[in-house]
Amino acid sequence: MQEKDNNLFVFVHNFCVFLLINRESLNIMSCSFRLITLLCLLTPTIIANSNNRLVSEKGILDLRELEFDRNTVVSLNGEWEFYWNEFLYPVDFDSDKQPTPDYYGKIPSYWTSYDPDNCDITGQGYATYRLKILLPYNFREEIIFDIPVFDAAFDLYLDYFYAGGNGTPGISKQDSEAGYSPFMVNYTPVNDTLQITVLVSNYQHRRGGFWKSMRIGHPEKLTRFENRYKLISIISLGVLLSFSLFFFFFFIFFREDKTLLFFSMALVGIFIRLMCTDTYTISLLSDISWEWMIRFEYLGSFFTLLFGMWYLYALYPAKILYQLTRLNTLISAIFLLAILFFKVELFSYSMFYFEPAAMAFLLYYLYASGRNSMRGKKTDMIYFSGLVILLFALVNDILLANSETAIFYKYTTHFAIQIFVFLQSIMLIFKWILTYKENERLTSEIKYININLERLVEERTGEVKTRNKEISSQNTKIASQNKKLQEALDFKNRIFSIIAHDLRSPVANLIQITELLKEDSFKSEDKKFRISANELAKSAGELIDNLLYWGGSQGDQIRNNPDSCDISGIVSEVFNIFNEMARQKSINLKYISKREKYAFCDRELIMIVIRNLVSNALKFTHKDGMVSITTSPHPDKKNMILIIVKDTGIGIPEDKIENLFGSDKLESMMGTASEKGTGLGLRLCKELVHLNKGTIKVKSSLETGTIFSISLPGISTVS
Repeated sequence: MQEKDNNLFVFVHNFCVFLLINRESLNIMSCSFRLITLLCLLTPTIIANSNNRLVSEKGILDLRELEFDRNTVVSLNGEWEFYWNEFLYPVDFDSDKQPTPDYYGKIPSYWTSYDPDNCDITGQGYATYRLKILLPYNFREEIIFDIPVFDAAFDLYLDYFYAGGNGTPGISKQDSEAGYSPFMVNYTPVNDTLQITVLVSNYQHRRGGFWKSMRIGHPEKLTRFENRYKLISIISLGVLLSFSLFFFFFFIFFREDKTLLFFSMALVGIFIRLMCTDTYTISLLSDISWEWMIRFEYLGSFFTLLFGMWYLYALYPAKILYQLTRLNTLISAIFLLAILFFKVELFSYSMFYFEPAAMAFLLYYLYASGRNSMRGKKTDMIYFSGLVILLFALVNDILLANSETAIFYKYTTHFAIQIFVFLQSIMLIFKWILTYKENERLTSEIKYININLERLVEERTGEVKTRNKEISSQNTKIASQNKKLQEALDFKNRIFSIIAHDLRSPVANLIQITELLKEDSFKSEDKKFRISANELAKSAGELIDNLLYWGGSQGDQIRNNPDSCDISGIVSEVFNIFNEMARQKSINLKYISKREKYAFCDRELIMIVIRNLVSNALKFTHKDGMVSITTSPHPDKKNMILIIVKDTGIGIPEDKIENLFGSDKLESMMGTASEKGTGLGLRLCKELVHLNKGTIKVKSSLETGTIFSISLPGISTVS
């Protein structure tokens, strides 16, 4: 067993050395890592110094080769003779028929871990332990025994002499009385074989037996060691109590921060537990019963678990952990009530929850602080270091409390807690300093604001006024845009209404004419109907073209591909379209070209313009009138061509000329032969002329006629 432990220590030591040598290549440089690695490096040495390689076998510990000196300390661990449900005294082993052990039990351990073949061992009962120590030849020097506590009562005999005990061991619950009070006893061997006999009974706890090591050694060495250990324990308790009161009073003056309260209450729980374990300091202050000593130990444990978990949650909050911490609070509260009102043998089973819960919470917070430490957060490095040390000590003490092979012989939690509390105190004080500095900064800002309040108010008022003006201006713009949008929407609605009405008439007439053409009685008028149908189709087509191009102009979708354009060719095509209409009204169509007849424009778009102007001229000209188109160089603008569309029609009133090309409403008049118009054509003409970088103007007088003047870029302008 000892050889395996040594191999483990060598492995841990060598692994830590490897990490330290390669820390730069592994990118491990935090102070937490260095502290923990140093602790691991020292651990094998500490363990080696706190354990001896001498163990008993089959109830015999052979110390004949041991040299006793002033530094000798030996733990009486190993196999002891174990007699279940028997109280055997030293004289019982002097008979010719030696008692046969039921088992060779491992020490230290609870007897519930034993598994003899000839009996069933339960947690409660009584038994005898016996060990024979083979001393060096003729060794008669005084030695001292360090006697730990047993669960739950015992009597100790050295050879044939009663050396002391705790409580009253008995063969039944009525005959026994539990007690905890470790002690030391001096003894001088009377021969070379030393016999230790321990009568143990347990009817008060969940399990009984020998759960801590008994030690022997030089009186001066062991006494000094124990006294020093007790002194340090008492000092540790004082420090814990002082820190608890310190943080509690800080909480009273700074109640917004619940972290202070949680930390203070957790320290109270640790203080109560440590008072009732290890050196059992509480017995120095009060003649407390064994049962209440155990109650206080368990109360302190769950008090620490309850508030400690809230403290750690405040440091590293998480949604799932909030729910788990609340659940732990409920469970801990139930166990606290059970500890107060139930017997020890019942509530002692609460450790099955306490130990894994405490370890699970601490491991998570160890992970959380370690993760933040890797990100370079210095405060988390300190938390991580403290948690590692505390976890290290808790593992040792849990192993010790369960009679397993622990790292140290004594409880170490109170020492680890001193380091942990010190580190936590540094961080809390550091937090207060930061808070104080922040308060000072805010106070300075408040003073500055109070001194400069009037000026700041004026500045803020000016800013508010400026913003209000900006908002008002934006609101005005938005209202104007909304008005324009509404007007445009109304305008489009009117256009579509007119277009729909005007399209309905020629389409309906076309349908009627086609129906008449089916009947034989109207065959004599076939040519007349075809001419009418053609005119109606042209009218509808012109209306649709105007609508499509106007819609395209509203969305900037008209394609303008200017090029050299022969205006005379356009006029010729337009006259061909309207020859029949002009013939029916006996109107003369005339084209006059004065030298210049080429423009730089989009032929299709300008054709639409001329077609609309000729169509309007024919609508508003009486029979036997004239419509003429003249092209010539512009008299006032160099490199521009002038196109004049003139009719001898009814003219346009002056009040309508202003809005003829306007955008607010459509102007429409009835033709001389009751022709209908939308007023859309002239507006489209203006937009198409402007798109070709030209201008359009109108002059008119009633009953005399109307003249439309279009100027477009000439070919020489482009070249």
